[in-house]
Amino acid sequence: MIENIDKVILRVLEESEKLSNYAAYNGSMNDGGAGILAQQVEFYEHGRKGTIPPQWKKYANEFDPEYREYLRLKKKFNGGSI
Repeated sequence: MIENIDKVILRVLEESEKLSNYAAYNGSMNDGGAGILAQQVEFYEHGRKGTIPPQWKKYANEFDPEYREYLRLKKKFNGGSI
């Protein structure tokens, strides 16, 4: 099953590229859904690896004790707001 996942991911990325190329060839104002497919693969890959997508980093920082300490110190010494 795992080996098929990698094949499916490659196939989805190929489809994404094809959609993008078709949209460009036809002079479309959008990418024909290519970006959404590519983003779905990106998020899936992050889930597989157990990592946080960069787009979600700002939400993850809320739970990072080091980042919270950084904000506390920033506020204390720079007068910045949290």
